[in-house]
Amino acid sequence: MIEYHELTKADRDLVGAAESVVRRRYVPRWNSVGAAVRTKSGKTYAAVHLDAAVGRVAVCAEMIALGMAVAAGDQRIEAIVAVTRRGENDWEILPPCGMCRELLSDYAPDAMVIVPAARGSAKVVLADLLPIKREAAEAYPPLGIGAERSPGSASGLEPKNRPRVQYTEDLSGITADRLRGGFFEGWRLPPSPELHLAHLRGAEVAIVAIDSDADLVVGFVTAIGDGALTAFIPLLEVLPAYRGRGIGAELVRLVLARLRDRYSIDLVCDAELVPFYEGLGGAAGTAVMWRNREALARRPSP
Repeated sequence: MIEYHELTKADRDLVGAAESVVRRRYVPRWNSVGAAVRTKSGKTYAAVHLDAAVGRVAVCAEMIALGMAVAAGDQRIEAIVAVTRRGENDWEILPPCGMCRELLSDYAPDAMVIVPAARGSAKVVLADLLPIKREAAEAYPPLGIGAERSPGSASGLEPKNRPRVQYTEDLSGITADRLRGGFFEGWRLPPSPELHLAHLRGAEVAIVAIDSDADLVVGFVTAIGDGALTAFIPLLEVLPAYRGRGIGAELVRLVLARLRDRYSIDLVCDAELVPFYEGLGGAAGTAVMWRNREALARRPSP
C-alpha cells in the first residue's frame, strides 16, 4: 500500500525551485517541464527537460537534475519533484514517467517523490511507485549510493524473490483453502475463510490478487451495488507480507474502472487511510455505520 505524506516547508521550496527554473528557461514544448532534486546535503539541483524533433531522444527534467547532482558528487537524493506550466501562474505537479521511475529508483529508491493528490500534492517513497522493478543484468555492479534498499528492489527484497502477482475476477478456482493466508488482520472475530469466500462470491464485483508462484490469494477488493447508480466498497485488504508494493492501489484502480459508470462509489475507512484513497481520486466525507459482530460467527450454507 502506498503511503502519502504531507509536504514540509522544504518540500514546498523544492516545488518552487522547479517552477523557478521553468520561468527562467521556458520555451514552449522544447523546455516546458522543470524538475528539482534535493540531496541529503541540503543542496537543490534544478533543470528543464529537453524535447526533440525525434521524440524518442527527448530527456526528462528529472533525469537531467539527477545527472547534475551525480556530476557534483552529491548523489544521495532526498526528494524529487517535476512541474509544468499550464498558464502564467498556473502550475501542475507531474508524477514521474515509467522511464524516470526506473532510472531514479536505481540511484535513490528511498527518495521521496512529490506527486499530485486529491487535495493539492503529497509525497511518496519512490520505490513504491515501481512495485515490480526490472532486474539489472548481473554485469552491472550495485550502485551503492541510494539508501539501505538494494538497487533493483522496491521493497528490500531481491528481485528474484519478488512474487509475480496477477489480478482476476474469475473466482472459479478460488477455494477457502486459498484464503487462509491471514486476512482480516486485527479483527477481534475475523470471518472464516468459508465466510470470506461467500462474501467474494456474493459481491457485485470481486477482484483478487494472486501470487502466481505460491498459488496464494494475497489481496482482494469487493464492491456491492444496485447495478446502475451506486456502489459501495466494503472490503480491501492485502496480506501484511505483500504490502508496500502497490497491490492495494492497483486493486482500487481496477474496481473503480469496473464501476466507472456509477454516480456514486463510497467506502468507509480509518482516518489514517484517508490520504491513501485521496491519492487515488477519492474525497473524504462523513459516514454513519451499524455493526452486528454476532454475524461474523455464522457459517455460510454449503
